[in-house]
Amino acid sequence: DRLMGQTVNVRNDVLETIGERGLILDGDRLLQGESVLVISSNELPSFNLSQTPEILVTGKVWRLNFEDLEENYSLHLDRNLYANYENRPVIITNSLILSPDPEDLGKNPQKYYGKPLAIAGEVEDIADYGVFELDEESVFGGEDLLVIQTEAKVELNDEQNVLVFGVLKPLAIDDLEHEYQLNWSQSSKQQFQIKYPQKSVFIADKIQFLE
Repeated sequence: DRLMGQTVNVRNDVLETIGERGLILDGDRLLQGESVLVISSNELPSFNLSQTPEILVTGKVWRLNFEDLEENYSLHLDRNLYANYENRPVIITNSLILSPDPEDLGKNPQKYYGKPLAIAGEVEDIADYGVFELDEESVFGGEDLLVIQTEAKVELNDEQNVLVFGVLKPLAIDDLEHEYQLNWSQSSKQQFQIKYPQKSVFIADKIQFLE
């Protein structure tokens, strides 16, 4: 009840989809550990449910009332599909973004290249030219995730927990420098190429601090 009408961020595994606009997220501490119904104002992206994809959802918490959804969101749901969820908490969202498990991201980075992602982790090894890593315990199952801030650089500290929004790309420094106008010095480029033999890099366009 304390969350009704409030905007929340929930990041968890997708357990199942319902029709073209509904999905069920695994239990979340905000909602007393129960699974969470999410209704999207847009059609859902396709999910491979056998891999229990993790997503980040931003939206408002309501109780599922079909008349209210029709009036306030112009959502006309199949009542038969959602009958078991009527009057239960629901998150109404227009923001769904893949937030893959670190293990999945590390095993198959090519699968995620070029897609909008939100990755959580702990900051470490900050460089003065906008480069840092996300902690190995949180990302890539033991291998740090390399992150580049390309524009307005957020001031970071080691061991800060953050949620980083951006895209994963192959690590090709000349291509990245041209595409994002990095304007690195030659010494910075040399340091980068020596220190980071990774094959992928996460290009950050937004960083959110986590408590």
